[in-house]
Amino acid sequence: GPWATAPQGGLTDGFPILVATQASLNELNTRLEKKAKERLPMSRFRPNIVIDETSQPFDEDEWKAIQIGKGPDSVILHVVKGCPRCKQSCTDQLTGERGEEPLETLSEFRALGADGAD
Repeated sequence: GPWATAPQGGLTDGFPILVATQASLNELNTRLEKKAKERLPMSRFRPNIVIDETSQPFDEDEWKAIQIGKGPDSVILHVVKGCPRCKQSCTDQLTGERGEEPLETLSEFRALGADGAD
């Protein structure tokens, strides 16, 4: 059938699709503002899919699958793992300037594994 082989993707890290939520970015930006730092745009994280309505920041940590659409044309995506942040997220795409954020602030309250590893 058409899905007998995996489609090839380019320019991806570990997986071809990255899901992010607006609530999680809002939480990060609230913490940045408390430190008198600039808010960051969602594009800094390069997600393919942004989910706008979730009940809490970082709800996506617990998701096993997400459904996009309804009915026979819907698609179910299985959530494989959280995405570790790399230094690329610290680069302003418009200016090319690099800083310590968002990794500095994220490291204060976010770790995917008990030992800080993903």
